[in-house]
Amino acid sequence: MTDLSTGNHLFYGDKLDVLRAMPDGFVDLVYLDPPFNSNA
Repeated sequence: MTDLSTGNHLFYGDKLDVLRAMPDGFVDLVYLDPPFNSNA
């Protein structure tokens, strides 16, 4: 994974894999905006 010490980052991939790779206490907020009316 890249240097996470500064700035904002956008990660593309499986969310659980990405979150597991981050250090404890790194994430302050996870914002989810699902597609509505997707019939999922």
